[in-house]
Amino acid sequence: MSEMVWHKTCVRCGGEMRDGMLLDYMGTMQTKWLDGPVEFGPKWTGGNPKVKKERVHRVMGYRCLDCGFVDLYLQPDDGDG
Repeated sequence: MSEMVWHKTCVRCGGEMRDGMLLDYMGTMQTKWLDGPVEFGPKWTGGNPKVKKERVHRVMGYRCLDCGFVDLYLQPDDGDG
């Protein structure tokens, strides 16, 4: 994966930003973004979204240590979805 360069200063207050990510599934997995539009399966199967691996991207971000603003980004594809 190529190294990413993000702004290290909060766009709202000018404070310091710390990198991190949203956790999902009780803290065991990283939250992911599914490019839309989203189709759902039948309700009798739980109505889960139909997911194609190439449409899924990891979400990462920065949090301002001063005002708490969170800025989220899609992580570049690294080949493992």
